Amino acid sequence: MDTASCPQTENVPESNRHIDAKPRNFVPNPMNTKSKSTALQRLSWFLIAVFALPYLGFRPESIGNADRVQKVIIDAGHGGKDPGSLGPYDNEKVYTLKIARLVRDILQSKGYRVVMTRDSDVFVSLANRVNIANKYKNAIFISIHFNSSDNAGASGIETFTISPVGVPHMGRGVRAGDFQTVPGNVMDSASIMLATAVHSRSLLYLSNDRSRNNFRMNDRGIKRARFDVLTGIKIPAILFEGGFLSNRVEARKVHTPAYQQALADAIARAVDVYRTSITRR
Repeated sequence: MDTASCPQTENVPESNRHIDAKPRNFVPNPMNTKSKSTALQRLSWFLIAVFALPYLGFRPESIGNADRVQKVIIDAGHGGKDPGSLGPYDNEKVYTLKIARLVRDILQSKGYRVVMTRDSDVFVSLANRVNIANKYKNAIFISIHFNSSDNAGASGIETFTISPVGVPHMGRGVRAGDFQTVPGNVMDSASIMLATAVHSRSLLYLSNDRSRNNFRMNDRGIKRARFDVLTGIKIPAILFEGGFLSNRVEARKVHTPAYQQALADAIARAVDVYRTSITRR
C-alpha cells in the first residue's frame, strides 16, 4: 500500500470568515421529499454502478488525472458558532464531528494518512476548508453533513459532486457563471467515481436486509451542485448528506451509535474501493 509509514492526523487552524455551504433548510429536489426509495431502485443503482459505468468510460483506472490516494481529507461540516441543521436530539455539527472521527480512526488503522479540517467544536470557514484541501496532492476530500427540510417527511441520504460546466446548481436555474470552469471541474470524473463508491456503500451498509441494523434509508441519489467546498477544491471531492435531522424518525436513527458506526464503516470502505480501483491502473 502506498501510504505513510505512520498513520497521522493533522489539525488545522480555524478562520473567522464564513460562507454558507448550503441553506439549512435547503432541499435540492422537492420531488424527492417523500419516501420513494424501493428495493428495486437500490438494485438498479448497484447494477448501474457495477455494470454500466465501466462501459461508459467511468472506470477509475481509466481516468488519467486521478492520482493514487495517499491522504484523505475528512471535513466535518459546520462547527463552533455554526450549528448546522438543528435536530431534536442534537445539532448537525455534533454528528458530523462524531462520524468524521470514526472514519479517521478506521482509515488510520488501515494505514491512511488523514487530515481533519476540524477535530473539535470550532468554526472553520468554507474558504479555509478549501485552502486546507488544496494543500495536498494524491488526496481525496469527503465533506460530511446532515440534511434539513421544512417538509418533516423528507428523508434519505444523498451525495453531491460539482456541477459540470453549463449545468446549474441543483434546484435553481442556469446562470451565466455556470458556464465558467471552476477548479473542481478538473477532477469531475474522479469525483463522480468517489461519489459512486461512498453513496453505494452507504446504501449497502445502512439499508441491508441481511444486517442486524437495517436502517432502511431512502436513496436520494447522486446530484450535482455548486457548493463552495466543491467548486474550489482541486482534488476529487464530494459532499455527503447522511440523513434528515428535520425528520424525527430519521434523526433518532442518526443519534444512535449503531447508525454512526455503520455510516463510518461505509465511508471508510468506500475509500478502500476507490483507492484500489485507482491503484490498478
